[in-house]
Amino acid sequence: MLVRPLAVLTTCVVTCAFVTPIACADPETVYEKPTTTFVAGFIGAPGMNLLEAPVRDGTALLGGLRLPLPRTADFGPRVVVGVRPESWEVVSPADGDALRVDAELLEELGAESFVYADIVDGDDGSRSGKVVARVDRKFTLEPGARLQLRPRPDEVYFFDAITEQRIA
Repeated sequence: MLVRPLAVLTTCVVTCAFVTPIACADPETVYEKPTTTFVAGFIGAPGMNLLEAPVRDGTALLGGLRLPLPRTADFGPRVVVGVRPESWEVVSPADGDALRVDAELLEELGAESFVYADIVDGDDGSRSGKVVARVDRKFTLEPGARLQLRPRPDEVYFFDAITEQRIA
C-alpha cells in the first residue's frame, strides 16, 4: 500500500490578495484542469504558456496557428490560449498550420530539454511573444533557428481574456 502525506494528496492554490481558494484538488487535477490563468501558470515547471489571441469566426488566431474554439463555450473578442511546454510538437513547415518561432535558447537538463523561443508571426494581433516547448533530450538547434510548433489538440486550454477563468 502506498501512503502519501495529506499535503501531497490535496493541493490548494490561493490568491495572496484575497486569500480565496481558487483551486483545491489533488495535484493531478489542478495540473490537468486549471481553473484560472494564475493556477495554470503556477503549477508545472516551466509553467503553462499563456498567449493572448484574437478570436475570429470561432477560431483563436495565434500567429500562423488557427485553433478552433469549442462551440459549447461563449467567447469574447480575445482569449488566452494555454499550452503546457510538453504539449507542443515540433513539426515540418510542410505540415501546414503551425506557430512559427525563433529559438532563443535550448536548455538541456539531461532527461529532457526545453526550447525558449520568440513568436515571429504575431501580425494578426496576438500579444504574447514568448513560448517554451519541451523537446527530446537529443534535440539540437542553433540560437535563432526557425521552428514550427503545433499543440496537441486535446491539450489546449482557453481562458477568458478579462476574467482569466478557464472557459474550455
